[in-house]
Amino acid sequence: MHSTFLYRMGSVPGIYVSFTKNRAAWAYKCDMNKRRKTAIPNSPGRLGALILSTLLIAACQPVSEIGALPQPSIAVTAEVPQSGPTPEMRIEPTQTVSLTPQPIPGNPLAIQSLRAREYPASDLTIEQTLDPGANYQRYIASYTSDGFTIYGLLTVPDAASPEGGYPSILFLHGYIPPDSYITTRDYVASQDGLARSGFVTFKPDMRGHGRSEGEATGAHFSEAYIIDSLNAYAAMETDPLINPGRIGVWGHSNGGLIGLRMAVVSEKVKASVFWGGVVGSYEDMLETYFDRIDFLQRLAPPVIAQYDLPSENPDYWNLVDPFPYLDAITGPVQLHHGTSDDSVPVELSASLSDALLDAGIPVDYFEYPGAGHNFFGDAFSQAMARTVAFFKENL
Repeated sequence: MHSTFLYRMGSVPGIYVSFTKNRAAWAYKCDMNKRRKTAIPNSPGRLGALILSTLLIAACQPVSEIGALPQPSIAVTAEVPQSGPTPEMRIEPTQTVSLTPQPIPGNPLAIQSLRAREYPASDLTIEQTLDPGANYQRYIASYTSDGFTIYGLLTVPDAASPEGGYPSILFLHGYIPPDSYITTRDYVASQDGLARSGFVTFKPDMRGHGRSEGEATGAHFSEAYIIDSLNAYAAMETDPLINPGRIGVWGHSNGGLIGLRMAVVSEKVKASVFWGGVVGSYEDMLETYFDRIDFLQRLAPPVIAQYDLPSENPDYWNLVDPFPYLDAITGPVQLHHGTSDDSVPVELSASLSDALLDAGIPVDYFEYPGAGHNFFGDAFSQAMARTVAFFKENL
């Protein structure tokens, strides 16, 4: 005689029992919500009736009496001999849950698609030795990303490495027209401020800039720069000079958008600093402040024609916008913005600061009265001092 018990989680849980003996069968269903029984007669005999009654009494008890139903669903099979010792129970899982993120077909820019990708580490290779800085060495280094060779400016402190390796900064530059970008000139003061403070810094030249291969696409509507930056982070993690647990991200303008995406995609980012970042939601950038962002007025119309505005098609834009995913950020964030920035509205950083606070993410936000998109003079000195202190505290 064989019995099969099947527990199901759901709005109508139940237990199904069947007995077979001499081609006669009974089938009972006990619905724990409605306490209802149904039967298909053909008597199995007194022994079968006794066993069946006992099972139904136990099965029909309220959940509070028999305990919570198991989670996830399980199937329990019992071998019930006609005579002999108590049946031995065997529990077999019937459901598995996959936590691996899956890419969204046709949408490589979606946060979920970026999370589903792999970012393999390649060697950070010294290609050229440059003249040294004040207290650090300078190199042109390269790594590989998506089949492209990406080059960049690497600095290494002269001071002896601390135990476990140097704290390090992945330095993300803003958009500069590729034909005018120069690796050793652009952002030299900002990178120097971090390099002379004891950090290894690496500023990759985005695709199509400097000697880096690939097409210059920008980060607003393409995943290319985010992928290259996450691969740069992976290369830094495996470099013997660098402590893999002490890597932060610094970004300016377009680099701020890249850094924000990195922070919601990867839990490895320990701390992030954005200066004048393009860090608003897509609704803010393409609608609320669109008439104040010249470069998006040039770049966005074809994208809007394809996907509509964020307020018109939130199903698409919420997939690619970092804002719905801010609660995934695992490290503190620091924001700096000039109130006279005529390229990127200061309101974008203010909005991100509010959203991070709402999501429970530690954030420091500083405004610089009269400062523009690029920081100079006192604004630069104050922002750099705050940035260095922030990274030293959090890396």
